[in-house]
Amino acid sequence: AMLQASGCDFPHTTGDLFMLRVLRGNEHDIPQAVTWYKNFLAVRKEYNMDAVYKKYEEAGLTWSAECMPHSAEIRKCYTIEFDEAKLKSAQGNLVLYDAVGNIDSAPLLEMKDKLIEFFCYLAEGRLVTLHKLSEQEGR
Repeated sequence: AMLQASGCDFPHTTGDLFMLRVLRGNEHDIPQAVTWYKNFLAVRKEYNMDAVYKKYEEAGLTWSAECMPHSAEIRKCYTIEFDEAKLKSAQGNLVLYDAVGNIDSAPLLEMKDKLIEFFCYLAEGRLVTLHKLSEQEGR
């Protein structure tokens, strides 16, 4: 009720499909799932993810590496690829390629705030895309 009153009752973070995903991810252990969800909400608050979601939707972004903020600058020193339309497994699952061993860390550390914003948009876009796919595919 509090999230709804604040305008932050989003299906990809509070809806039935998401809650089912949380329960499954916590091996159907309800107390564990509740703890996980409380921590999830705390992280969302810490990184202002509700605002990230609203900006993501307003901009009409898709879950694609090239659409994320500061993408061109970050991807010069960090190989990461994802694209909701082009990169899926044979089963239709989203694929994210992250070449951890191919990172030029010095420039990344110099743009720490941009990197955090990039990953906030990546994480939020992934949740939005997973929710959309779950609704479309019934899973």
